[in-house]
Amino acid sequence: MKLALINPIFSRRHGGGEKYPLDLAQAMIDLGHEVHLVGHLIESAPAAAVRHLLIPPRRPRLLRPLLFSRRVEQLLAKERFDFSYAMTRSLGADATFLGGGVAVHHLAMRYPRTLARWCHIALRPVNLVNNHLERQLYHRNPHAYVVANSELAKGHLMQFYDVPAAHIFVVRHGIDHVVFNLEARAKHRAATRVELGIGDGDMAVVFVANNYRLKGLPVLIEATGILRRDVPDHPMRIIVVGKGKAAEYRLLAHKHGVGDRLYFVGQSTEVHRYYAAGDVFALPTQYDPFAVVTLEAMACGLPAVTSRENGACEVIEAGRTGYVLESPRDARELAECLRQLVDADVRQRMGQAAAATTLPFTHRANAVATLDAFAAIAKARRGRHVEY
Repeated sequence: MKLALINPIFSRRHGGGEKYPLDLAQAMIDLGHEVHLVGHLIESAPAAAVRHLLIPPRRPRLLRPLLFSRRVEQLLAKERFDFSYAMTRSLGADATFLGGGVAVHHLAMRYPRTLARWCHIALRPVNLVNNHLERQLYHRNPHAYVVANSELAKGHLMQFYDVPAAHIFVVRHGIDHVVFNLEARAKHRAATRVELGIGDGDMAVVFVANNYRLKGLPVLIEATGILRRDVPDHPMRIIVVGKGKAAEYRLLAHKHGVGDRLYFVGQSTEVHRYYAAGDVFALPTQYDPFAVVTLEAMACGLPAVTSRENGACEVIEAGRTGYVLESPRDARELAECLRQLVDADVRQRMGQAAAATTLPFTHRANAVATLDAFAAIAKARRGRHVEY
């Protein structure tokens, strides 16, 4: 098939939303398909992929999503594809990937207070544009077909926009098991812990994110403070991987009496080394349709602790491969879950089970399931009944 994957940015230097389209493209090429990439910036693309570079607009940032969507529509009207897949909010494609979740729910979770939410929108009016595009895509649109990466995201789409369940296909992400595996733990653990100054008897909790506040670093710091107050000699340390302003979180850590427990390592292209150095993965995120880092950490043998607002919690079996928080803002609940993981034998047993759980989640399996969704959507668009 001649396939178009549409995203403003294709890059391994950015976040998961920019990296995943490249992984999907490579897997689809490996399956024998002709893949065209449509975007403003295309880096590290598979050699076999065809690139369609759309010139980025020299306009205010808030207009860029609208202009990108318009240019995509123009390209799709001119160039014929067997199937077009928008991995961003863009009109005109045969299906849309709901990778970033539902924008209105995202804002509500990030800013529960209405005034704070509107202040944020006033400072970043691009949110209004995204909401407008989202509404055009989904609200009472009988032609909307969507691939979501979790049941969580599917539920939000049905809740906020009345998209029929039969129009939404859940396809979970895959990971690279060549990079993320138990062997990586054995290979990198000792050296990375020495590099960070973490002792053999310490319990290292790994946190990976590019938005520290949204993904719950303040709650994790508070939970660490609770554990230290309750058990002064508790051996917990936090390894923070990703982009963010470390200074304000160092101050917060000092406030909670754990200023000596945090290790900020910044962004890394070798995040598997930090999973290897860790003992537990924690991501008390306020909202994440499917945090792929959860799977990566589990594949490296870490029990995962995350919130119900992370679609990846759907692959966690509570008490066996990790724990799922009812509230992403409850530091006491997080502290109690981490307390259950103090015993090294418990961590090892749960980590082994976590790694085994991730084995079916590969880039190839993700691509195959996505292509199956494309086939079902194409049939439905031709007006034939499809069993989902």
